[in-house]
Amino acid sequence: MSSDALLRRRGDGGPELSRAVMEQEKPRGITVSFAPATFRMTPVGYAVYAEQFLKAAQSIPKEDKKFTPVPYYLYCRALELILKSFLLLKGHEPSKLRKKYGHNLKALWKAAGKDGLADAVPELPSEIGSVLALANPYYKGKAFEYFDFSRWVHGYVRLPSLDRLGDSTAMLIAHLKPYCIREA
Repeated sequence: MSSDALLRRRGDGGPELSRAVMEQEKPRGITVSFAPATFRMTPVGYAVYAEQFLKAAQSIPKEDKKFTPVPYYLYCRALELILKSFLLLKGHEPSKLRKKYGHNLKALWKAAGKDGLADAVPELPSEIGSVLALANPYYKGKAFEYFDFSRWVHGYVRLPSLDRLGDSTAMLIAHLKPYCIREA
């Protein structure tokens, strides 16, 4: 069906998705409305974005020995998105994901475990959970996003190495993205 067939004109002249299309199958994902259109973010969209955040983190040169929180943020964001992709696939409502879990990687990991992550991707090493748990307080608390002078001076205690976080993120996405695309 062409995109023109999916759109019709409202009384005010703006396009909107036809009711027939919207009533077909209840889509899983985030719905974003910008007048005059509505877009739905599906588990596949989340998985694709997760991989893009991963690639962005991997593109930051490692030869600079100075600490920067940017790749940590990008890896953690990728982890959040791939876990939310899995949970959306398992039937979690987008609004509940946002309210119940927010940016809490540890809670997302636990929820994914309860929803069968190990059955879906049995080859995942258990180390991912511990690496994720170390990064979680900083990511959840937005320490990677906003400059915190005291943290800059005193450091990030118990932060996993960037290589461990990057490897864990890459491994989770490599195993979970194909599953999410296949099952969507």
